[in-house]
Amino acid sequence: MALNTGIVFYEGGKPQQRNKPHTHWKPLSNAQDVTLSIISDDTAYSGGTFLRARTTTAGGSIALDLDAYIRNNSIVDYAQDDTSIFPASIGVFAQIRTIPGRMPVSGRLVLWQLRVNSTYLPNHPDTSFTVGPQWTLITNHLTFVPGNAANQGGAEKMRIEFYIDTVDTDFDIGMVIAV
Repeated sequence: MALNTGIVFYEGGKPQQRNKPHTHWKPLSNAQDVTLSIISDDTAYSGGTFLRARTTTAGGSIALDLDAYIRNNSIVDYAQDDTSIFPASIGVFAQIRTIPGRMPVSGRLVLWQLRVNSTYLPNHPDTSFTVGPQWTLITNHLTFVPGNAANQGGAEKMRIEFYIDTVDTDFDIGMVIAV
């Protein structure tokens, strides 16, 4: 099964069927300047589809929000439509590229723990990238900051966000996996 740009979570070393479809990704920063489309062709990283984004303003972004439930400050549930138990951190792996025949694309993959102080840098680690036409693996890691809804057994929100700094060039996202 092609995971494409849905999110897959791993439990006991085995992938679980908890994908967020392409339609859950949305333009966010400078949203009016960002276009997002689903492409179906044989150049996809896996399966037959991938996301393509383009911005006319540097720093335009696309994002996907998820719920995280922290129990006893040490166990996290990443919930989409159901729940599973995970450690209190998440690693994100993404396969990205620019469209073949075009200039390289630069940007950042940022993971956000929402509802915490946005000036606290560990709450939104970023990975800078510049990619060409070959599918390229990039990674990032977020350790959840305790102290908000999590301490009362409530949901924390997290966001996976790609900021695109190169304007007027297609940026492809072939797969995103959160572990």
